[in-house]
Amino acid sequence: MVKRIICIGAGLLIVLSLLTGCGTQKSASANNTSARQEVAADKANLSMTDSANGTAGKPGAAGSQSQQSKAAETKTINSMAIAGTEVPAQTLQNAILSQRKVIRNANISIVVDDFDKAYGQLGTAISAFGFIQESNIKKEKIYVDSKETYITKGVIVIRIAADRFEGVLKDVKGLGLLTDENIKSDDITDKFFDTEARLRVLKIEQDRLEEYLKKLSDLDAIFKTQSRLTQIRQEIENLTGTLRKWGDLVDLSTITINMSEKRPDSVQVPPKEKAYWQRLLGGFKGSFKGVINFCGELVIFLAEAIPVVLLLGLLGWAALAVYGRIRKNSIKSINSSEKEENKGA
Repeated sequence: MVKRIICIGAGLLIVLSLLTGCGTQKSASANNTSARQEVAADKANLSMTDSANGTAGKPGAAGSQSQQSKAAETKTINSMAIAGTEVPAQTLQNAILSQRKVIRNANISIVVDDFDKAYGQLGTAISAFGFIQESNIKKEKIYVDSKETYITKGVIVIRIAADRFEGVLKDVKGLGLLTDENIKSDDITDKFFDTEARLRVLKIEQDRLEEYLKKLSDLDAIFKTQSRLTQIRQEIENLTGTLRKWGDLVDLSTITINMSEKRPDSVQVPPKEKAYWQRLLGGFKGSFKGVINFCGELVIFLAEAIPVVLLLGLLGWAALAVYGRIRKNSIKSINSSEKEENKGA
């Protein structure tokens, strides 16, 4: 009986320990979820605060729409976190991605049939969420079949909302024949938030130094404090300008378009058949040119041959002189031998 009671008690202890472990795991899971929600909410609140204070300085209607969209998503996450509702993984991931600071640029070259028509279509395509920042258009003079004509070409720089980058790029490519494309994405998230944190620290230091300056009476300390305040204010101004520039580049992507009209070089007029007198005159001109060319080539040949002829002449003269001397000596030898024979006879 005692053994049975001990076994039952041991079993109850095991069951209680298992139930306690499960409860602890659930509590830890709930705490982790709550922590992730709080992190997302903190990041979202930080983004909303910066937007409200104008830290990043994002100009333009397209940038405002992007901020409103991020603010709405942030508000939803905050509401879910306050209510204790678990934030969906996709929503949490979107919130994290929305905090990335990515500058997107594209440089493309296209050839269009009609420059003015394509330029008008481009303006219409981006009118709702972008603008033409710069355009440099010129006329180039060309000759087709000995006739003077002009084609239009230019460089157009457009700024469009970052979330419309892919769509606008596709529309631009559809204006004509794409000949070159270069797309670049620069993630400046770390640099952006580091600069933002540095700016906050400088502003805090500025406020403290201003309060400290009010309490000073020593001129040397006042001068040093004012000098440091001047440095801090210059750094704050520089960092604020950098953040505004980055914010503008992040919210509004840049597309540089090198657009030119198609050259009409392929359009050729078939040559007309020449008349008889034109053909006769052309034949005479061709023969006359041939005679002139022959005479010119002959003169060139003779000029090139003069050194060779002189060298051959000198060699021939030397050979004849040697031959004459040898012949003269042989004749003398023959005559002298004949005279000796006659004397002996």
